[in-house]
Amino acid sequence: MEEDSSIFSSISENETKYIQLKIGSLLNRSFTEFISQAKKSGDYKKFLKAQDLQEEGEYHFIKTDKEPSSPMSKSESEDQFDPAHEFIEIICNVPSSEELKSSGNSIPNQKYLKKKRKAVFSNPEDVFNQESFVPPKYEKAESERVKIKNALMNNMLTKKLSDESINTLIAAFQKKTFNKDDVIIQYGDDGKEYFVLEAGVLQCEVFDEETKESSVTRTITEGNAFGELALLYQTPRSATITALTDCTTWVLDQMTFKTVIMASAVKERNIRLNFIDNIKVFEKMSRYEKVKLLDGLQVQYFESSDVIVKEGDAGEYFYIIEEGKVECIKEDGKEIIRTLDQGDYFGELALIESEQKRTLTVKAKSLCKLLVLNKDTFYRVLGSFSNYLKKDYKL
Repeated sequence: MEEDSSIFSSISENETKYIQLKIGSLLNRSFTEFISQAKKSGDYKKFLKAQDLQEEGEYHFIKTDKEPSSPMSKSESEDQFDPAHEFIEIICNVPSSEELKSSGNSIPNQKYLKKKRKAVFSNPEDVFNQESFVPPKYEKAESERVKIKNALMNNMLTKKLSDESINTLIAAFQKKTFNKDDVIIQYGDDGKEYFVLEAGVLQCEVFDEETKESSVTRTITEGNAFGELALLYQTPRSATITALTDCTTWVLDQMTFKTVIMASAVKERNIRLNFIDNIKVFEKMSRYEKVKLLDGLQVQYFESSDVIVKEGDAGEYFYIIEEGKVECIKEDGKEIIRTLDQGDYFGELALIESEQKRTLTVKAKSLCKLLVLNKDTFYRVLGSFSNYLKKDYKL
């Protein structure tokens, strides 16, 4: 029998069924939405060509008894919907086999699903527009670039982006000033911009729909970024932001936000997941477990000759080499025991065995890009795989 090389080959039957049911419904809505947007685009054939699709008449859709299609209500059809992002959400949030068994259902009921926040970042038509979109560039002093970068590095959404993506974002921010008492963001408005506060102080005021009262929840000080959630989730602004002093901000437009931040994050995540797929030590992990591993990884860079791990130190991190080469050295004789490169890993035994000290020093042989997992995350994600991680060497 030919070996199954699909994405379902390494996961359980329950997990496979869950994914297939969810994707079936997603595909049905995806085609409906894209065809609808194509007809509204004004140049139907050009729209389809940009999506690598043919004329609608060349497709033959087969309805099944399992998921009968039904017309969408007006409110449903007007929802912001991104099939690619929802597909990623499905794959990245598959419950474990044990959770599915204990629940007694392969898929959550509709009441539960409607309560979940819809993580969508664009209309289907934005995919068409992004192909030709070029992010703007605005001149900045080096000190201004540094301030924007620091804000991005302190934001959960942007701190894991590649250097190239960060630089593209920095270039696209445009300076905008506000006077004291100016309203920068109004509760309930559509989100169009993402902000970094360079100078001044802002007040954040939240409106309670139930009590119909507003309350000040926090102040925003210089160096902080805000306003991304309304762009990310295509929801109205959830608070009013007012200038308490004269303020200087840097503003990123919505299309650049979508195109650079989200596209880069998805692309880099997929590349890294594929990288993990090809590391032999992780081959027994399910897709769900690999995604959990991916979420716990941080990126660190080391220059040639930098000491990454020192012999005798306590183990705090587990390392995977994404790019570059390292040398494992015995300190007493400066003997190079081995060289590791892309796809190799080290540092696991000092985490698995709590009393184990580093028995080798590891130095970067070239510029290295490492994926790093700290001790707490290591135990949470890889604890049950410790036997597979024990090799014939100790670091």
